[in-house]
Amino acid sequence: MTRPSSLVPLLSPLLTLLCIGCLRPPSLADATLATESETLDTWGDPIELDSAAGSTSTGPGSESGSMDTSGTSTTSATSAVDPGLGDLRITEVHADPEGKDGDLESPEFIEIENRGPSEIPLVDLVIRADNWSVLDAERLALTDQVLPPGGVLVVRRWNKSLAPEPERFSRDGSVILSGFFHGDGLKNTQGSVTIGVADADIDTVLYGPADDTHEGWVGAPSPRPEAGDSLCRIRLEDHDDALDWSACISSPGEVGEPPAGDEGGDGEADSDTSDAETGLPSPSPIAFGTLQIIEVHADPPGPASDEKYWEFIELINTSEIEIELELCRIGDSGDPNAPGVDTLEYNSGDGGCDSLTCLAPGRRALIVGQSYIGETGDALVLSTDDTLIADGGLTMTEPVVLWDADATLVSSYRLWPDPGMDPKPIGEQPLHRVNPEAEDSPSGWVVAPASPGL
Repeated sequence: MTRPSSLVPLLSPLLTLLCIGCLRPPSLADATLATESETLDTWGDPIELDSAAGSTSTGPGSESGSMDTSGTSTTSATSAVDPGLGDLRITEVHADPEGKDGDLESPEFIEIENRGPSEIPLVDLVIRADNWSVLDAERLALTDQVLPPGGVLVVRRWNKSLAPEPERFSRDGSVILSGFFHGDGLKNTQGSVTIGVADADIDTVLYGPADDTHEGWVGAPSPRPEAGDSLCRIRLEDHDDALDWSACISSPGEVGEPPAGDEGGDGEADSDTSDAETGLPSPSPIAFGTLQIIEVHADPPGPASDEKYWEFIELINTSEIEIELELCRIGDSGDPNAPGVDTLEYNSGDGGCDSLTCLAPGRRALIVGQSYIGETGDALVLSTDDTLIADGGLTMTEPVVLWDADATLVSSYRLWPDPGMDPKPIGEQPLHRVNPEAEDSPSGWVVAPASPGL
């Protein structure tokens, strides 16, 4: 017999009640599952769980936690990373040692420094370098090692089957030396080195041809150093570009100074900053960019033989403190030990401080050769130790680099991956930095009439 269609609406609620009655009573496990399953909001997207329950925070599109179609929670845990690892920086790369790369007396190495204010456990550290296998703390015997502020880690690579076998791990205070054996060495002409954790990069250096690229790096790679030399970090601040780096003499394991304000074990800052021999205050490092090159006159009017009489470099103190220039040096290379790097001495003028070679905030200084006869305005004038600036005088495409007493780069002009790029000095006029805060890049400079000391 055909059931009248009018009975269907009356039977539907009854069938629903009967089905509910067939369900088993909820157990304690069900209650727990229900609690854990309350990760879905009204739109079906995961929301944050209380971290005390051992769950991870998730959100739409997150891979660390989700719900499958069966209603079972599926969370893939990721290890917690000490945030202090972010203060690690690569400070030296020695890819092409003198002699056979990776030999007993000539290992390749990279150097990593703790530039933060706190000690850093190295258990999560991962190193990725071209041609090396991926290195972790276990392979480098670092799982229980802690790097103090200013401390350095040197990781060395030797060839396989060396005899006698070198010591793979040692520690001397703030310096950790670790090593491993591998058949392939770092690339000499082009390559990259990255430090980080399992799923994130912290710092990268790229060197070699200008057409190479790498995530976490800005612009062209650093020029590679010559055989036997290293690539060293020269900036206090990290810009992840070629200007952070320069060729240098290999110096693995040299301990840096702890960050400013770091306190000793008695809870008081060390106030003894005097020189042991002279008893005079030791010069403080000059922060990058607080003393800025703002004008470079490398192609003055007249014949080339007379240019040394008119060439100058102009600086300005952009900080709010007095800066001592006596132990600064000027050169035309990114290497503080390159030929022709000049020391500076007082010539004339006034920098606005008690010391003859000190520059007060907002004041300008000129760096000239001893034969300079041009205008000086109201600038403090410092001369080099001979008649020329740097190695043979300034040229149209060479860099100009100012170093402090610790051979740390303070300011630069034309320290570009390709110094021959425009703008070049034209019309026998100097280049001016567009403003004191502008970066040393082609867009940061413009040709304009000379204005020494003004």
